[in-house]
Amino acid sequence: MQSLLPIFIIALVIVALGGWVLAISAAFKVWSMSAPGEKFSNYMRLGLLQTSYLESRLGPSIRPTLVRYRNGLLLFLACVIIVAVVSILAASA
Repeated sequence: MQSLLPIFIIALVIVALGGWVLAISAAFKVWSMSAPGEKFSNYMRLGLLQTSYLESRLGPSIRPTLVRYRNGLLLFLACVIIVAVVSILAASA
């Protein structure tokens, strides 16, 4: 099992980076769809996961982008947590 651990961690890091790229591309889409005076405000609300506010401001057409952002962010965070737990368990073994 010890020989497969680095491969498992590297695979999870690659999946995490994929989720991060997915979330960042969705965030830039929200940024580009925002009005010029609301770009920073909408970007901060996206970071706070206030998707209902963003949907009410930008319209229902932004929903798939918000879902893609949420899924990418959750995938990234899940992979980071799994890698942290596996690394701690491997270090204590």
